[in-house]
Amino acid sequence: MVGRGVSMVLRRVGCVLLLGVIGVAVVVSSAAEGPIRIGVSEPLTGSVSLAGASTLNGITLAVEEINLAGGLLGRQVQLYVCDSKCDATEAVTCAQRLIYDARVVTVIGYQCSGASLAVMQLHQEAGIPLHVDCSTSISITLTAGVGGNDWVFRCNPPDPIKTVAYSQYMMAHSVPNAKVAILAVTGSWGEGAVKTFATDIPAAGGQIVSVDYFTEGESEFTPVLTKIKNENPDALLVLVRAQTAITFLKQYLELNMTVPLFSMGELVAQAVISAVGVENAEGITSCAGWLPGDPADEPFVTAYRARWGSEPSEGSAEGYVAMTNIAQAIRDQGAATPDAIRQGLKALNTDSLMGHVTFDDHNQAWTEVVIGVNSAAGKVELLDKQQAVRPDGFWASMATLFGSK
Repeated sequence: MVGRGVSMVLRRVGCVLLLGVIGVAVVVSSAAEGPIRIGVSEPLTGSVSLAGASTLNGITLAVEEINLAGGLLGRQVQLYVCDSKCDATEAVTCAQRLIYDARVVTVIGYQCSGASLAVMQLHQEAGIPLHVDCSTSISITLTAGVGGNDWVFRCNPPDPIKTVAYSQYMMAHSVPNAKVAILAVTGSWGEGAVKTFATDIPAAGGQIVSVDYFTEGESEFTPVLTKIKNENPDALLVLVRAQTAITFLKQYLELNMTVPLFSMGELVAQAVISAVGVENAEGITSCAGWLPGDPADEPFVTAYRARWGSEPSEGSAEGYVAMTNIAQAIRDQGAATPDAIRQGLKALNTDSLMGHVTFDDHNQAWTEVVIGVNSAAGKVELLDKQQAVRPDGFWASMATLFGSK
């Protein structure tokens, strides 16, 4: 199979039950060692499938570019893809099939923080590196590296770094002492981010008036939105992913709500603008690890658009960067074994779409935090970009706040 696209993945992942794994973007190598097998686990069905498909597109684009340039160490790269459905149990099944059946040398995944946390011990026991793509829960790298699991790496900034920057932004763009209502998805991502927002919003000059939760894939937001509307907050902070973001926004609009929306997740995205219209999406902001708008990233944006016929998302860039990080680790080590990839990632010192990448002693990179907006021009635009900085005593304070895994 050569250059198979995401449509093939979506049709086949759910029905290949023997492994639950298929190969994509494959160019057969003539090298004696055969192709380098890399696993990918994303939610390709269910309520987070838009995000999973976009991330897989970014990974696939990177692989196609690598293979077109001659591969790695004279070998082509072969992807094996498994649908983890943003579910911890499914993620563990995918990890087992990728590691033991497909015999991959590393895995990129698993999009959702709960899924990533569920597979960390399995990767450690098997000695197979995991490059986390989009998961932002602090618990992942709190327990990585010197935290106990030296086989897990993450490039995108963890939530506690983003919540500080975004709290300051929200208060700078709200009324003084703004009253903030929070609506977040349950689970390690949403609940963990709310825990740090609870400190960061008051520190920035605001006050939290309510916190409500919903389950992943929720279809009925009217009751909780009615409650929030009656509270009359100055701002509504929403932590929501993929298709559920569109469902939420449509019901927000049906209630004629006008409270300014701030978000983390996928409310600021071309898919949202297309779903509800420019005038209905305009002005919503989001804090992320990458968003389009920097002229330096235009080659990636152009290549992605040409390959997939759509605009890249945050996940597209995070998947692309994860794959290029692994490729650089293989080049630097001159080998594509699991331990060589782990050692290469630990020593990585490279530039990327998300900023400069080096991993600290918790295998966490300190890349960039960006804030973007759905603009009146009908596209996502960049408002701010800043280098993430790890505060003194950061990991000790996170251990106190979140405890050990």
